[in-house]
Amino acid sequence: ARRREEEEEARREREAKAAADKARAEAEAEREREAAVAREREAELTAKMEAAEERNRRAALGVAKGEIVEEAQSRWVTDPIGEGGEELTLEMAMQLADESQRRLQALADAGKVVLANNAPQQAQAAAHTLIVYLRNILREPRSRDVRRIPADNQHFLNTVGSVTGGKEIMLALGFEEEEDADPGTGSTPRTFFVLNRVYIDDLRAAMGILEGGAKR
Repeated sequence: ARRREEEEEARREREAKAAADKARAEAEAEREREAAVAREREAELTAKMEAAEERNRRAALGVAKGEIVEEAQSRWVTDPIGEGGEELTLEMAMQLADESQRRLQALADAGKVVLANNAPQQAQAAAHTLIVYLRNILREPRSRDVRRIPADNQHFLNTVGSVTGGKEIMLALGFEEEEDADPGTGSTPRTFFVLNRVYIDDLRAAMGILEGGAKR
């Protein structure tokens, strides 16, 4: 009888231990489920916060996320994008917006150099010539002829090429120096200032800067 009691006691202890183990496992599983839900909620909240920060960052550029590409497509007129069929991405549009600020600042800095190192009449003549170039480009932005200025053109040399800072202004406006063989002779290379990409808003802003300088 005593042995049966001992066996019964051992059985009860085993059952109690199994029940306790089961309860601990269930509690651990419940804690893990709660932790997983908490992690999921935290990740969702973090994603929402990051998305809000990204929207604010883009809004700081003055353009909402859903509108930046649409605005950029109307703002930037370029050879490779407009004529070559390259797709204008959001990243490219934002990059162009950043470059715009740098170009206009470079133009303002170059203008100060011209005004500080040349006679007023020379600076005004250079400004007037550049204004004519920009007006022609704005009228026909896709015409390569108006965007291609020979560096040895006499009028260019007399008004822009001969002044201190003239080349820097051309570069600040977005012109690039290129060498090309004269189609008429096919021999001696000539240097041209070529505007390969036309930034409509930038050129209009540059016109304002140059017109202000021309009135001084």
